[in-house]
Formats: sequence, C-alpha cells, structure tokens
Amino acid sequence: MRNVLTAAKEKNLATLRVSTFDRHWEACRLYEAFGFKQVKREPTRAFGLVMTQMDYELLSACEDL
Repeated sequence: MRNVLTAAKEKNLATLRVSTFDRHWEACRLYEAFGFKQVKREPTRAFGLVMTQMDYELLSACEDL
C-alpha cells in the first residue's frame, strides 16, 4: 500500500478509490488503516454469490506522505 501511495504522490493524484467485498474483511481493514473512508456499500452478485461491495476513497492522497 505504501508503494501505491508513493506512486499517487509522484503522479499528483488527489484521490484514490478502491473497491472490495465485505467478505474480504482483511482488505477493508487495510484500507481503513491507511486512512481510506468508506463511501459506498451496495449489495451485488459476484462469483455467483450475493455480497456487499465496499467502496473506499482516500482524499488528498499525496499530502500525508
């Protein structure tokens, strides 16, 4: 994740967006640990299963590096 944030800074990106599913709780915790905020939850079907898609954003991604 640090490499992604470094690359975002180098490219002067202000916002990073990521998406995962509620079943991937480790990914959710990782994003939250790096300051991403959940911006959307939506029921969806993926891989033949009903899940909740979790969308996260990190605003001003470059500022804290």
